[in-house]
Amino acid sequence: MQRPYPCTWHGLILSALLSLLLAACSHSPKAPETPASQDADLGPENAEIDSAEAMRDDARRDLSRRLRVLAADIEVRAVEPVTWSDGALGCPQPGFAYTQALVPGYRVVLAVGDAEYHYHGGSHGRPFLCPEDRRQPPLEARREETR
Repeated sequence: MQRPYPCTWHGLILSALLSLLLAACSHSPKAPETPASQDADLGPENAEIDSAEAMRDDARRDLSRRLRVLAADIEVRAVEPVTWSDGALGCPQPGFAYTQALVPGYRVVLAVGDAEYHYHGGSHGRPFLCPEDRRQPPLEARREETR
């Protein structure tokens, strides 16, 4: 005796499995909220730092956290307002394209012992540590504007 609809059960099971798979894939869990104390790790777009002193202090806090040393043990060798040649801020990453415009910003040079650490930043946002192999000099030092 032949069954009237041999593929009906297979089709229903396949449809049910696909529905479950689609439902599972469409659910995206809510990302955990970041506590305010972690703002330093969020990047330039989430912070406003607009003075040489603020850049120095932020770079010093970052280096202190990275090296696990006291901020007081970090020597400040240079803090200067500069003009970067493009949006890479003197620290281009291979494979990335950058805005081709002059960008006002800052360079902060810190030291712990004999090791120097260079931080680069724009006129707004947080400074970031630039590794020696990517480091480029600014076009020029610029005078700090008065407010």
